[in-house]
Amino acid sequence: MWEHAPRVKPEEKKTTFEKLMSNNLFFLNRTDHLRLRKLALPAFSPRVMDYMKKKFTLLVKERFSEIGKVKEFNFSKEIAMQIPSQAIASLVGVPERYFDIFGSLAYGIVRGINPMLSEEERKDATSGVSEGLTMLNELIEERKKEPGEDFLSALILAEEEGDKLNNWEMCALVGSVLAAGSDTAVDLHSYLIKALLEHPDQLQMIIKDQNLIQAAITEVLRHQSTGKTGLARYATEDIDLEGHKIYKNQMIQLISTTAGR
Repeated sequence: MWEHAPRVKPEEKKTTFEKLMSNNLFFLNRTDHLRLRKLALPAFSPRVMDYMKKKFTLLVKERFSEIGKVKEFNFSKEIAMQIPSQAIASLVGVPERYFDIFGSLAYGIVRGINPMLSEEERKDATSGVSEGLTMLNELIEERKKEPGEDFLSALILAEEEGDKLNNWEMCALVGSVLAAGSDTAVDLHSYLIKALLEHPDQLQMIIKDQNLIQAAITEVLRHQSTGKTGLARYATEDIDLEGHKIYKNQMIQLISTTAGR
């Protein structure tokens, strides 16, 4: 455990990445967290999700069409590492010409929140964040003039008693979706295929009955959970946990993966 939690920098001394993370759902206090969740709720409405499901289905079909009828291919590289970030890009409303920039933004957010990185490693990992945020802000301004059916438009239109999301908050919500759904989905897809190849009897069961797919996904999520490095949290006061003394500001890694085993 680290002896002290990182000190909060003054706003003017924060990097672009740090400003983004200070508005991220994972790092907000309870009051601000609930406020953003409440405002963002319409962006996850059944209507929006139904629209996105159709977009995702088309995206996957197009990807397999590009791969073509081959005897073998690298599933991790051709599917798992591409579909999740492209699917989230489609959800947000990012045009295909910006997919690479969006992918760099996703990489920066996922890698940059790792508390074990050195400052140099974090700087290198988040090098594409500024360009990604510039692109997102340009899209936000476009959607303010011409809203669509995408996630970003829903965030712009969201309002609760006169309260609306600002640009930083909208970008941070996109970042939260990226952090929660990009590398996790990459890992899940790869683990799922690996598990089925290692257990051909289970694969045959799914081929015969596709209703079992959801159960297979749930089981892989339990047994091969993503985020194996855990979540960094800091004690807000001295506590005694089953005889172990944890002092205020010490870092604790919560390895939720172990609960699934």
